[in-house]
Formats: sequence, C-alpha cells, structure tokens
Amino acid sequence: MRMTAVSTLILCCGAAMAQDSTSMHQGLPGDAPESYTASEQCANYVVTLAPIMSSWGNEWAIAPIVKATGADQGNFFNNLTSAQSISATYAPGASGGDYYTWMDAPGQGANPQDNTTTGTVTFNANNPLQLAAAMSEFGGNYAGLTAGIINIDPSNPSDLYVRRIVAASNGASASVSSGAFGFGGIDSSGNMHFRTDGNGSVGANAFTANNWFHVNLLSRTCGQLNVLDNTGASDTGTRLITNSSTNYSPPSSVPETLAGRPMVIGATFATTYAYESAPGVITETTSHRPGTGDHRGRTNFSPSTFFGGIGTSSVIAYIGGDAIGFSAFGVASDGAPLAAETHELPTASGGTITDNFDGFFITESGNIRYEYDHYHSQTGFSGGANFGINNDRDGNLLVAGTVYDTGTGGTGSNPINYIVATRLDSPGDTSPEWTLVAYNNFPNGKAITDGAGNVIGQLVELNQVSPTAPFGPSMSSPAMDSEGNVWFLSSVEVFDPNGGASNFGTGLIRAVYDPATFSYELELVFDTGDVITGVNSGTNYQIRFLSLADSNSVDSGTLWANNIVHEPWLNQAPATSDDPAAMGGLVIAARIVYDVN
Repeated sequence: MRMTAVSTLILCCGAAMAQDSTSMHQGLPGDAPESYTASEQCANYVVTLAPIMSSWGNEWAIAPIVKATGADQGNFFNNLTSAQSISATYAPGASGGDYYTWMDAPGQGANPQDNTTTGTVTFNANNPLQLAAAMSEFGGNYAGLTAGIINIDPSNPSDLYVRRIVAASNGASASVSSGAFGFGGIDSSGNMHFRTDGNGSVGANAFTANNWFHVNLLSRTCGQLNVLDNTGASDTGTRLITNSSTNYSPPSSVPETLAGRPMVIGATFATTYAYESAPGVITETTSHRPGTGDHRGRTNFSPSTFFGGIGTSSVIAYIGGDAIGFSAFGVASDGAPLAAETHELPTASGGTITDNFDGFFITESGNIRYEYDHYHSQTGFSGGANFGINNDRDGNLLVAGTVYDTGTGGTGSNPINYIVATRLDSPGDTSPEWTLVAYNNFPNGKAITDGAGNVIGQLVELNQVSPTAPFGPSMSSPAMDSEGNVWFLSSVEVFDPNGGASNFGTGLIRAVYDPATFSYELELVFDTGDVITGVNSGTNYQIRFLSLADSNSVDSGTLWANNIVHEPWLNQAPATSDDPAAMGGLVIAARIVYDVN
C-alpha cells in the first residue's frame, strides 16, 4: 500500500520535512485537511527539512510544507493544484504560538480525524524571520486557496514553523460554486492577492465577471470557512475589482514591508497595467510598455531597485503582432511604473543569441521564429509570472524568460524551448547583452554537469520523456535568485554512468550564473523518481510528478517566476554568486508517494 499526496514542496539551502505526515489509516482518505470542514481551516505544525544532494555535490534541504485539501470527488487523496507562489522577500517573524510536532512517527500529524496524537511546542526565537507561500486548488466544483505562513528561527533553520490556512474557497459545500479562482501573489506579511470569475459556477451568488481580491491571512478566523461569492467574503476579504467586463490576469503582491501597506499590481487584457495607487483604488496606464502595441502574460515583482522606486516588474512586449520582446520598469511606492523600457529579441531583426557557456546559438531562417511564450490558453487566468528578474552583485539587471521556436511547432504546446537572459548595465542601456541559459533541441540539448566539467545528462523535449500527448512545452518559466542564478523545471535525460539506459524525467535545474562571462552552467538539484526520507513522518516518499504541460499549453501548476524568494537564505550575504545561500526559498507543486509499508 502506498499513499499519494499533492503537496507544495519548499526547497532551501542549508546544512541539513509537516506537512510531512501519513494517515493512521495507511490509505484513503489520507490525512489532508478537508475543504469544507470548518475546524480544519487552520493548523500549526513544525516541518523539519531533509537533506538532498545535487549533481554538483551541493547539499540542499527540502520538505512538503502544505498538502492540498482533501478531495470530495472519487477515490482521490487531494484536490489538484494550480499556480503557486512564495513571498519575494522576508519579513520579521513573530515568536509565540503552539505548533504540533512529531518526529520519525508514521501516522502522527496535525489532522485530529486521521492522525494519532502529537505533542506541541511553543515557537520562541530571537529575531525570527517570516515567509509565506500559497497555492490554488481545484477539484469537482471546488476552488480554493491554501497558504502557509512560515516562521524560521535563524539559529535552528532546519525546523520550519508553519501555520497552514485555507485562505478562501468558492462554496460551503461540494454542491455549489461561485466560480473559478486564479492565484496571484502573496507577501511575507500574509497578504494574498488573486482573481475570481464565474467560470464553472453552480448555484446562487456566482461571480458574473472579473474580480481581484485581497485577503490578509492573519485576519482569518480559524474554525470558520471563508467563502467568497458575489456578495463578498463570509469571513474576510476586500474586493479590489468588481465584476469588470475587462479580463484581468492574476495579480502580483508588492511586499508590505517595502510599500508600507498591502499593494497589488497586474496586467489586463485591455493593454493596460493596473496598480493599487491608494488603498482599494485601482489605476491603469499603458506607460509600462513603451514602443509596443500591447503586452502578453502577467507581471512579476522583484525587490530590485534598478529603475528606482521599491522594485521592478515586467511583461512580455507585443510588437508588430509578435511577442518578441519584454518591457521592464520600476515600481514606485504607489505601484506606478517608472522609467519603463522595451527590449526586443536580437533574433527578431536577423541577429543571433549565443549560449556563452558552450557556443550553441539560435538565429531565424526559413519558417523558424522565436517568441516569448507561456501565456496561451488558461494561463492568462490561472498562470504565474513570466520573467525572472533580479540584480547581480555588480548592480546589473538580469531578466530571463522562456522562448519558443514558434515557426516549427506553433504556439502554446511547442516542445522546443529556450530560456533567454538579458543583462542591462544601467537604465536606458541601448546595447544590452543576451545569452541562452538553456535549450533542448533534439537530439542534443544543453548539458547538465557535475560542476567539475563532466556531463551527467542533458535537457530534452517533453515528448522524449512521454511519447504520448502532451508534447510540450518542455520547460517552465525561469525564477531568479539573489545572485542571478536561474531556476526552472525541464524534461531531462540523466545518463547511466555504467553505460546502460538513460533515465528520463522532469528535473529541477539551477542554471549557475558566471558574471565574468555572462554564461550559465546547469546543475540538477533533483528529479522525478528521487526518494527522500521524511524526518517527521519517518517514512520514505518519492517525488512522482512535477508538472510542465497540459493538453495545449504550459501547465498553470508548473514553476513560475514568482515561485522564489528574491533575497538570500536568511538574508545572509552569499560568499560567491554560485553560493547555494543565494537562494532564499523556492516552492514547487509536486505529487509525492509515501511508501507506508
């Protein structure tokens, strides 16, 4: 008997997993909190990070921090997950509060119906730090958002003190639905922003068009559902946009620690950038995308102050009917765009983009055409941010996005993908540098190494991993850490060191940035099939599935640019640009299987 769960994994750097728990039933229904049970809307527990080793010999730490809520339809353990996000920055944490704790104990956990008794511990720490992560869920008529506020004691960072909260749902029972939810962003103070509409609604009080909501997780009343419908929120929530006929993409959260208040920014299908210029007031402009006719995709937020203000954002630039560039801009303290500029892919005007690590290059010829993507199909309503953005240690701005070869495979589901990085040395840079971070051209994709020059695998197309549909895309969007290293999911082939058959799967890749040569070398952090021993559950679990694509586009549940903390681990300065401490935290939706017997 094995137990399957859908969880959000958090990856951190550090020396050394909860919701790392198994049900005392050793089977269905599992021990995930139930969607419609009021007493299971909140739970506090400790998650202990477990060590994993990358292809470079770097030690990372991983844990399943939040399980998706229990499913009410069919023989499933959990609802399905869509987009996820983690706070871009840390906030000061808060000591106090009791948390369930268990160690090396199968069957114990935080669910009183399906776990055996656990102990509790009070969180006490000097100068604790706080992160927050969240995910969107769906299944049957259910749609909801589940989050974890994570407190860390810097003197013992292997233990994460997680407050799991169901932020909002679309009904009080499985027989009703006010519509669909598209998750946007969350900050480290617990402010969550997201969109809703009436898609798939059942029953009364359904949303009739596009809405943006803000929910403060720390204002949630535990023991009470927070149902959002066209009348508002049953517990807590502020509607920022109300049933607009304009389509709004899922929004991004600007950290309260930087803006001084909860603040939201985002993109619309009406060519505008929308920002919360005053509490509850949404203002729109097109000044964020100079030299373009439109934009595509959605915004991100990085604490980089390259353009001034309190951060930086970007969108895909739509120029002459093609998605061939990006617009980047500063974010003012009221959310307004600052010093916006647009940069076009060199290939759009006959140039090349070269991989400065191995010399591979792309150029347009015949029907080959390169465009930024990951914005087609459902992603405009439920996907994440497109561009990884951050400064490097020399003060340059780095912007990375996923590009498709649209001429040879069309848009949306093309398996031939590239991650392209741009480096700007100052605002207004008219000659930015470009390089390929990653590529997967059949039969030889970019090499994955052991960090000492030896090749241990390569990036491949999704159809090489799974010869049946979906065929692509084969890479997620890129996320960027505090030193400009690029993180993404990709189809991978790992070679057998003894010359046997290769292992094909989906891997988490860190593209390690060399600022001297503006190049990237690929490190495999983990891939599907890896087995990890859960410290709290005392049970091995296997990473069974990491999503890349659905039937016609990138999957909304894959890794996005807003899945990473943009600051270093525990806000401690990394020694070098390739130091694992450059990454302050990363969340990924995963299907994991516990080997309970």
